[in-house]
Amino acid sequence: SAPPPILGVDECDRGRSSPISLEDIHLTATTNGAGKSSSEPPPSLASSASFNKDCTTSKLRRSASLTLSITSSKSCQQLGNSKQKPLKPAAGDGSDTVGEDLWRDEVWVWGEGSRGQLGQGDMLARPNPVPVQGIHNQFIVKVSAGQQHVLVLTGAGLVYGWGHNTGGQANPADKLAVVLSPSAILLPHGETARDIQAAGNLSLILSDSGNLYFCGHTANGQRKYRLQCIQRDTLGLPATKHPCSILGLSPSAGGGGGATDYLYLINLASDRLSVARRLAAAEKGLLEKVETVANLISQLHSGSPGGPNGGALKKLDLFSPLHKVLHWLLKCRNILAVSLHSYYLQNGCDHRWTGIVRKVDDWVESCCELGYSIGSCITTDSLMLDSDQAQHHHTIVSILLHHFGWKQQNIKGQQELEQLLLELYNLNGPYIQVLEDSLKSCYANTQLIKRSIASLKSLQQTMKRQKSEAETTRQFWEVNNSDARLQSVRKPDQRLVLDSKNAPVSLAGAITSHRFILFSDILIDIGYNKFSVHPLSTLWVEALPANQGSGVAGKHHINLTMPEGTKAIVCPGMDARNVWLKNLNEAVYRQLTGNKQFITALPQIPITRNVQYPYTKGELKGSDYSGSMTQGRMHGKGRLEAPDGSVYAGGWRNDIKHGWGELTLPNGIVRAGNWMEGKLTGPGYLKFPDGSEYEGDLVEGEPHGHGTMKCGRYVGDGAAVYVGSWSKGSRHGYGVLEDTTSGERYMGTWNEGLRQGHGCVVNSDGIYYEGNFVADKLSGPGIMIFEDGAIYEGEFCGAGEFYGSGTLRTNNETFQGTFYGNYSEGMKFNGTVYRKKKSDDISPSSYSLEDHASANLLTQRYTVPNSDKWKAIFDKIEALLCVNDIAFEDSRPWDKLSVQFHQNKIAYMEGRGATVSASGRSDSARTERQRDKSKWQGFDILETIPKVAKMSELTWQTYCDIRDYLVTANTCPIHPVHKVVALLVTCFNSSYGGLRAHPTLLPHAKDELENMCSRLYFLLRRLFPALPSLRSHDIGQIWLTVESKDAKKNEMDVPDHGHLDYFEEEKSLLVTADTLLFPLILPSIYPALFNLYIQKEEKSDREYWARITRWNKHTDAALLTFFDVDITTWDLTLDRRSRDSVFLEAVYTLQRLKTTFTPADKLDVIVAVFDAITRQNCAAGITWNMDVLLPVCMYIVVRARVLQLGAELQMVNDFMQQHLRQGMPGITFTTLQAAYAQIRKESVFIN
Repeated sequence: SAPPPILGVDECDRGRSSPISLEDIHLTATTNGAGKSSSEPPPSLASSASFNKDCTTSKLRRSASLTLSITSSKSCQQLGNSKQKPLKPAAGDGSDTVGEDLWRDEVWVWGEGSRGQLGQGDMLARPNPVPVQGIHNQFIVKVSAGQQHVLVLTGAGLVYGWGHNTGGQANPADKLAVVLSPSAILLPHGETARDIQAAGNLSLILSDSGNLYFCGHTANGQRKYRLQCIQRDTLGLPATKHPCSILGLSPSAGGGGGATDYLYLINLASDRLSVARRLAAAEKGLLEKVETVANLISQLHSGSPGGPNGGALKKLDLFSPLHKVLHWLLKCRNILAVSLHSYYLQNGCDHRWTGIVRKVDDWVESCCELGYSIGSCITTDSLMLDSDQAQHHHTIVSILLHHFGWKQQNIKGQQELEQLLLELYNLNGPYIQVLEDSLKSCYANTQLIKRSIASLKSLQQTMKRQKSEAETTRQFWEVNNSDARLQSVRKPDQRLVLDSKNAPVSLAGAITSHRFILFSDILIDIGYNKFSVHPLSTLWVEALPANQGSGVAGKHHINLTMPEGTKAIVCPGMDARNVWLKNLNEAVYRQLTGNKQFITALPQIPITRNVQYPYTKGELKGSDYSGSMTQGRMHGKGRLEAPDGSVYAGGWRNDIKHGWGELTLPNGIVRAGNWMEGKLTGPGYLKFPDGSEYEGDLVEGEPHGHGTMKCGRYVGDGAAVYVGSWSKGSRHGYGVLEDTTSGERYMGTWNEGLRQGHGCVVNSDGIYYEGNFVADKLSGPGIMIFEDGAIYEGEFCGAGEFYGSGTLRTNNETFQGTFYGNYSEGMKFNGTVYRKKKSDDISPSSYSLEDHASANLLTQRYTVPNSDKWKAIFDKIEALLCVNDIAFEDSRPWDKLSVQFHQNKIAYMEGRGATVSASGRSDSARTERQRDKSKWQGFDILETIPKVAKMSELTWQTYCDIRDYLVTANTCPIHPVHKVVALLVTCFNSSYGGLRAHPTLLPHAKDELENMCSRLYFLLRRLFPALPSLRSHDIGQIWLTVESKDAKKNEMDVPDHGHLDYFEEEKSLLVTADTLLFPLILPSIYPALFNLYIQKEEKSDREYWARITRWNKHTDAALLTFFDVDITTWDLTLDRRSRDSVFLEAVYTLQRLKTTFTPADKLDVIVAVFDAITRQNCAAGITWNMDVLLPVCMYIVVRARVLQLGAELQMVNDFMQQHLRQGMPGITFTTLQAAYAQIRKESVFIN
């Protein structure tokens, strides 16, 4: 690789005063291969220096550090070069930041300053580092320190010097003996510096042309105040080589007063680098001009460099045209600096270097913006210097003379700044010429150069057009300066495109004449007493055929469509129409895209656009719209803010709300959901000022169908939650209301917001009652069950409130007669009391809630039948699956299901649906859902219709495929199956979960769960015709033969010993709705359902747990002996103090009972427990019977310590299929029940 650039410390004369003799200068040229330098000085001859640069094209910044040191007998100074580190762009933001992202190079100095070598404008010492003023905005590439003077080389090829100047070594043009501040060393016209070297009191400058310039003290005592030149030809260099850098060395050092001979090394590069060298020289010229103008504008903004702020640039005001010019000048400067940085980094020895050619697109864009910003200064006539800026007049004139080659007589007073900025329109001309010359070189990248030349020539045309437009616009405003209406819409970045005064057109159908003025951003229509402004972003242009619209022969029309109407302008001829049509379309395109470059062929203008538009008339007057528009109408997604404060954000169709959207009214009401023709219809969300929220089905903005209403604040006055059916905004049909204020939960039918018909109520006092309601009041007989177990059947008017005849049964007495008053506070009774005797038989009218069958007979006589519950949900599913429309063979259900799935997916990924930000939910819903994209990989199968949907015969494999599809669909949050299951789960939990759960509701919950599964199974048969009908009159029981052990796996992590695998006769499965749908529904409703079982078995489990807790303190030997387990038969080896040492596998298996949800899985665990017992190593040869298994089972139950075991067993018993009660599952389950019952009967204490 090429050696690093020579940017190190120059060894200076250490205490020696002998002059340097030019005759003794040794010029040594060294090359390596293709121009790669091998002239690195040995470590003993030069100090080491670090120079680390990092070029970043996204920010056009770099990070660098350089420390230079020089030591002499009289002074010690330190110089540094620091760069700001590049800021990392925001994630997903590819745009550059504006204005403040400057490339700032600073040189810091400290030490002795008696000869001005610190460049601080004085000759004082500095103990601490301070920056050198005057060059801090330059792109600095090298600092070289002599004995008492310093040279600085910039990226533009300029050289600055300061310090001791008795021989002109700091600046030969300055006759003073000391140069206190940095001053530019002027090279001959056309020359730019390639490298610099300060050694002792001598300064050398190597130019890009190969000439060597020097000034300062010579060996014979002469002082070269003028810049001397050693021509390249006189250096005796090979013709095929070219100087690229220079280094001065002091190879020997003697005692005090001795002479020192300096050795100067010149690195040579091959002519193969001539193209890169010419491009670098051209870019240096560009950088010089850009930096010079940028520094001037910076001074105009901040004051003189010597001002209080030191010439530091203030924060840019991007609304000021001149500051925009500065911003884009800095952008251009950064592009050039990055390009030249890479050139200097390779020491100019990379022939593949092409400069800004590889970044020509960025350069063209920045130049376009620069030209447009200059045009904005011209149109606003803001380039006149004020009194504070008049001091910079001579600076501007000097720049025009020396940097742009102007003549003094061509510079106009008061216009010098404008003349300077106009020169930037021709900035790329010389560079294009260099690129064209480089095409003649065989080393040039021809295709890249040609493309860049084409881009830059197009840029020249663009900037020429920008200049013309700016001057035309300024002339327009000079003529119309007195028109207040036009002045009200004037903007700095506005350009005049067409004026009907120059290109006549008229308004179709207008009696008076109209004047049309087309600017780059608006179209103005001026009538007799009318002034209309139409933004081009909301203007749709269409050319109409001749004679259409007015019927006048020879007239040509252009139709203009705006959000608040349409207009047709009439052109006198085809040529005039083409002119207006072309300029209108081009102006609209530029306004929409922000493209400021030259357009050869106009692309297609989008019909649908994202716009911002304020309405000024009609019903929407004063409203602001931002979003999608098509042909002047709100169409797509958008946001409309009305004058009254209401805001709608969502879908539109032809100016009407359509699709998903959210409407927020000034009073706090929020309406969100699917809109159809301006009305909220379908799934949606409502929020009311009092904090109430509704989520569910809507019709014309009112609850209709199934939905959930949360009224009031939680635990506040009037707080209630209703889940059920609605009709035209009122509760109607079956529903569940939980009233926090009264502490009651009502489950029954409603009519127009009032309880009407059968229903049941549970309250916070533990009272349950059911009966018939009329107009929100109980009417007729009913049943009421109290917390202490008392049961009342008769007439009453509320919870615990008797009102009429009836029968009250307690544990010991039965009251028959008339009741009035409250049960807990005192009641009035008139009738007969019957006392029970222990010898009396229980009458048929006596029921016990401990028995499930008796509870069913006692309750649910005045409740709503399960088939009438949640009809709105199942009606919606039936409509989706077309249950009542056509035969099962039709594919329409899957088509509608696919459409619904796709719509749900779009809504989910956009973060909308039933959850909206206004509901108080998390605003990061969309972010969370976008983050879950990786979880969608397993849902690909839901995008297509499964093969099993087309099968008509049910086999084991078909059944497994159906089950797997339903499980996957239920896991996907957007699939209709998941939404249906979620609704049913919500309904079940609202009925039987929460604080109002009552053990009396357990029969209700069991029957309702089985009914839900049966109804859902019937609907799923619409999707899967292979599923058989389970109605008794259609077909008998359906049994499937299990093909392999792996065909059915438990979801829990238990050994593969399912109840289907034990006996040969168990190799079949009975198809029921429970076996198919319980795995989908039960996991979500399990807490509510199991809580009812816990309450029902609370007394039994309390007795069981008291014994479990105490018995587990004993050793295994004591427990086994207490349970009469024959240790010798089981061949158990026990330690007298050991605990939990036997039957461990069975114990661990039984503990997994708490990790399952479905009764079938729980039964599999129970069977696996006994399988673990029988697989004990000591169990061989044992004859299995209840006398052997029961004691061991009791020990396992005690050691397993399963909480609420009675509730677990009762749940399995209630949902256990009848055919499983025979065979191994039935035996094992009965044995475990017997062990649980026996444990409750045993004494707590073990003797």
